Amino acid sequence: MYTHSNKIAVRYLRILTSIAEMAENGELVSDLSHSAVRACVLAMQADEAEPIDVYHIFGDGLREKYQEIPAAREKYRAVLESAFTHMVFMLLRQESVDRDHFPQTASGENSANAAVELTK
Repeated sequence: MYTHSNKIAVRYLRILTSIAEMAENGELVSDLSHSAVRACVLAMQADEAEPIDVYHIFGDGLREKYQEIPAAREKYRAVLESAFTHMVFMLLRQESVDRDHFPQTASGENSANAAVELTK
C-alpha cells in the first residue's frame, strides 16, 4: 500500500535505535529522538500516508522494537518510549486541527482516541 512509507519508517527506526544506543551508552541525546520522529512523520505524510497509517506503520515498528529490548536497558527503552509518545502527540495534535482525518471505529469513536500503550 505505502511501500515508500514503509521504507521511510524503517530508515527512521534505524536512526532511533542508534539514538537509543547512544543514550544507553551514557551519551546526551537531548531531543534527537523527537527530531527524528518529526522528520519521519512529515516524510511519511509527504508520501501521502494518512495519520492512521503513520500510527500503524511507524508506531507498530516502535512497539515491536521496544518489546524486543530487555527491561534492564532502561535508557534505550526510554528513548523509544519518548519517540512513540511524541509520534502520538504529533498525530493527535494534527487531528485536533482536522478531526476528519482519522476513520471512525465501529463504536463511532475516533480511532486516534483509542488508548495508546507502547507495551500492547
